[in-house]
Amino acid sequence: MSKPVKMKYNGKTYELHQYVDPHPGMDRWERVPIECIRCGGSGIYSQYHGVCYRCWGRRMDPDGISVNTKRQWAKRDALWAEYGEALRAEQAAQAEIAAAAHRAAEFAQAWDEAHAEQARRDVLVQGFLGEIGEKVANIPVSIRFAKYSEGSWNRSPSMFIIAESDSGQVIKISGSSQSLFGLERGDRAVILSAKVKDHGEHQGQQQTILWHVKVDDFEARAAQAMAYGVTDVEEAVERAHVKGNERERFERFVEAQRAQYEKELLGA
Repeated sequence: MSKPVKMKYNGKTYELHQYVDPHPGMDRWERVPIECIRCGGSGIYSQYHGVCYRCWGRRMDPDGISVNTKRQWAKRDALWAEYGEALRAEQAAQAEIAAAAHRAAEFAQAWDEAHAEQARRDVLVQGFLGEIGEKVANIPVSIRFAKYSEGSWNRSPSMFIIAESDSGQVIKISGSSQSLFGLERGDRAVILSAKVKDHGEHQGQQQTILWHVKVDDFEARAAQAMAYGVTDVEEAVERAHVKGNERERFERFVEAQRAQYEKELLGA
C-alpha cells in the first residue's frame, strides 16, 4: 500500500488519502495540454476582439502546463475534499480573532483620541486679540496652517492661514496681501498691523478673525534662504530672499542659527 501524499498548507502538513496523480509516470517538468489560459478554452477572447490570438481558435493553450503544476492543483483539490470543513472552521475562527483584535484596536484608538481631545481642550487658551473693529499690531505668531487659493477672472489669489500668538490665542486670516504669500506651516512671523473683523469659535476654541493684515515674514524668508544654502547677505538680497534694509537682520539670523546648530551638536 502506497504512503499517502503529504501537503503543507498554512504552516501545517496534511496527509492526502484521496489524492490521485493526474499524470503517473511523467516527469514533473514535462508539459501537458490545457485549455487556453487566455480565452478559457472558448477559442474566442471576446465579442469585440474575435478569435483568441493566443490559441488562434484552437481552444488549447500552445504552451500547455507543467505536470508539477497539475499535481499541485490535484493536491489542493484533495486537501479541500478531505479537510475542507475543518479548514473553513479554522479560517472562520482566525477571522473572528482578527476582527476582535481590530475592534479592540479601534476602541483603544478611540479611547486615546478622546482623552487627547479632552487634554487639548483643557489647555486651550481662550480670549480674543481685541474687540471687533479694533486695530492690532506687532503680534508674534506661529503659522499652524496655510493654504493657497488660486484666483479666477473676478477674484485675486488669496491665502487662508491659521496662526497662534505667542500668548496662545488662535488667529484666522484670509486675504490677498502680498506679505501673506509664501508663509507655510511651522513658520514664524509678526503681524505688523491688522483689524479685528470678527470673533469665532471652533471645537471649543475661541478664534480672532483678522483682515487687512500686513505680516513681517522675514524669518520665513531667511529660513528659506538658508535652506537653499544662501548665508551671504548680498547673495540673499540679490536672490530676493531678503530686502535691502534687512541686511543686518539676516546676518544676525544666520549667526543665531549657526549658534543653535553648534549647541545641538555639543548636546548630542
